Amino acid sequence: MTAPLTSAQAAVRRLKVRVVTLALLVLLSAAALVSVPVAQRQFAELPAELAAKHVTLVSQVGREIARAVDLGVPLAALRGLDDLLTATRAANPEIASLVFVPAGAAPPPGLAAVPLTAPGGAPRLTEVEGAYALRLAVTAGDGRPLGDLHVGIDRGHVARLIQDRVFDIITVMVVTAIIATELLLLLLDTMVTAPLLALQRWAEDTRAGRGAALAGLPGRGELAGFVRQLAGLSGLVHGTAEGPAGTPWLILLRHIRIALFLFVIADTLSLSFLPLFSRELLAPLWGLSEDVLVGLPIVAYWLMSAVVQLPGARLLEHMTHRRAFLVGGALSAAGSLWSALAPDMAHLLAARALAGIGLGLVFMVCQAAILTHVPPERRTMGVATFTGVFFLATFSGTAVGGIAAEHLGFRATFGLSAAIALLACAFAHVTFGASREPPRPVAVRAAEGWAAYGRLAANTRYAGLLLLAALPNRMFNVALVFFLAPLYLDMLGASKAEIGRIVGVYGLMMAFAAPLIAGFVDKRGWQVGSVVAGTLLCAVGGLAVLPFDNQWGILLAVALMGLGQAMSIPSQMTLIPVVAARNAEILGLPRLYAVFRVGERVPAFLGPILGGALVSLLGYGAAIAAYGAWLAVSAIILAIVFGAAPRQLRSKSA
Repeated sequence: MTAPLTSAQAAVRRLKVRVVTLALLVLLSAAALVSVPVAQRQFAELPAELAAKHVTLVSQVGREIARAVDLGVPLAALRGLDDLLTATRAANPEIASLVFVPAGAAPPPGLAAVPLTAPGGAPRLTEVEGAYALRLAVTAGDGRPLGDLHVGIDRGHVARLIQDRVFDIITVMVVTAIIATELLLLLLDTMVTAPLLALQRWAEDTRAGRGAALAGLPGRGELAGFVRQLAGLSGLVHGTAEGPAGTPWLILLRHIRIALFLFVIADTLSLSFLPLFSRELLAPLWGLSEDVLVGLPIVAYWLMSAVVQLPGARLLEHMTHRRAFLVGGALSAAGSLWSALAPDMAHLLAARALAGIGLGLVFMVCQAAILTHVPPERRTMGVATFTGVFFLATFSGTAVGGIAAEHLGFRATFGLSAAIALLACAFAHVTFGASREPPRPVAVRAAEGWAAYGRLAANTRYAGLLLLAALPNRMFNVALVFFLAPLYLDMLGASKAEIGRIVGVYGLMMAFAAPLIAGFVDKRGWQVGSVVAGTLLCAVGGLAVLPFDNQWGILLAVALMGLGQAMSIPSQMTLIPVVAARNAEILGLPRLYAVFRVGERVPAFLGPILGGALVSLLGYGAAIAAYGAWLAVSAIILAIVFGAAPRQLRSKSA
């Protein structure tokens, strides 16, 4: 069970909630005041932007007509014009109509009053019968007027553009608020929480007659300085000259959280568009179908992030947490930069594999650092914090990445990802210090071997947790969020920013629901039920795509997956030391978690491959529903496996 909060801890938590709430209200109000005039200006400029875009687009059609006439083809005998107009409309779905009217002929009804845009003239959109219209003059090389091109732009397209811009502004405001909250909490914990809790512990020790001297605190701030001065007086009273204590675990946890937050934002900027970028570089390979090939970069990424886990756990015995984070962050940044420069699919595969190694190392080192620094009685909270910040950053990175890809392009967004990953490395270098894993006793290290891993594999409940919960959930997660949803939404006509927002809902649900559900489940000891219920909820999301075979169905599937995994993942992490307590004595918790990660993530690379094969056979909706059916069966079997567990396993947490 999680240890209850002391009165001082509860008071500090209330203070933090009030300060953060007030700061967010001020920040969001100021952002709204700034955003309103910016949005108004953008909306005012939108018709001119649309007109300029379509003048450029349709001018190419006019040049084709003029070139044919200049070559001596009479306008009346011009063939293929209808096919050219139809192809232009098909390539640009927002064009509702595209008609060429020869000089002297009567224009279509309702379009006679549309002002003429001469070559080089300022374009204007005119509203005609519920649509926007544009009229472009076509002239021969000698200046003779040949006729006019009448363009009708779907009014719904304009409404969608306005909606996209509104959502983009809201998304940027939300992500800005999330980043501001993380930074504000860092300042509060460093300058307020740690000093107050140090004073509270000293007061409790003094009242209990333990007579402990007050330890000083590193860092700046008035309260920290006051504690250092008081520690000096306390040392004189107790006859000690004890120097400042190390960084409190609460501050170390906050440092890990910020570094991980920055890294995951960098890592997930490409989440919503990687399959689309892969499709641009697509080339025939090994006789595989296009649906499978597009998923190969995702496969390489997740496969390498899993493979590196066990070697990484051994690496931590020889490296500090800071150095291991820097290695992983540098590899991820190099992978993103390589992705930005990738000329073909082979280079992209190698780049994403390198980025996957970086993710695996950073993920492992942050998790290990939390297990090392957080006291056992607060470890459930630490795991929930880890999960929450990971998916909060996933939402932020995915949402911002979709907007960045829309306006900057895929390659520039990969470059931005590399820059943010290096920023995360810089923060970790400054804040992580020399912390490292505690050395394991020689006798324990000697007992480690293949036999120890064999006994772990024979642990029925550990294997059940892995094969019936973690693995199917991870495969569906990788297949849906990273592969099927972006491609399906693109086929349904969603913009890159829309794809980013919908896919980002997964991270948003995880970020906010995971800590709340973890606290509720931990108080009642419902970890097993939470894993089963979460898996069933993911299954319902997959099956829901069949009756809602549209954007709303994908949004529902992604949201239910986020909520279901918010119920399942923290409870899985809490159950591992319980179901494999004897194995942990030999292998240690970092290896126990590393084996679990390898077991769920190495096969997870099959998610996009299986998803692509199912799409080829069944279509997108049925492919997603097939995953949902698999998860439903897994949840039922998992409930049976744990149904015979001892009562204390079902009712107590780690």
